[in-house]
Amino acid sequence: MLQQQPNAILVDVRDPVEVKFTGFATPTRIHVPWLLTDTGSWSEENASWPMRANQNFDKQILSRLDALGAEKNTPIIIMCRSGATRSAPAADRLADYGYSNVWSVTDGFEGSTLKEGRSKGVRAVNGWRNSGLPWSYKIPADIAWQQSKE
Repeated sequence: MLQQQPNAILVDVRDPVEVKFTGFATPTRIHVPWLLTDTGSWSEENASWPMRANQNFDKQILSRLDALGAEKNTPIIIMCRSGATRSAPAADRLADYGYSNVWSVTDGFEGSTLKEGRSKGVRAVNGWRNSGLPWSYKIPADIAWQQSKE
């Protein structure tokens, strides 16, 4: 879709730390997290920091889409890590605002986990990165979400 429709906009809705350590799809034009890591808390149940909703998601994504001149029928492609818990609801949210051509990348950036072998559980099946699509660890400053700028 990105190749066939030059006005299509790829949006990454992952947490900035996740992007830092797993990489960034180079055609991404907007990075606004759907959820943010709450480093001020700890989840004993998950043995990790909990994720909290980005309270400014709507304002931030709509502002960035407006800055790119997106129209209600502009193709918008939303991507998270695995293609479900963040990109799908973010796509639904944009549909609530009247965007009619919004898509969620089914396998996300990292894809599915290996089911067996020494690397069982590693996200190394399908997804953007594992499909050989363009990505980098370098994140352009003008695209990367920065809390201080929002």
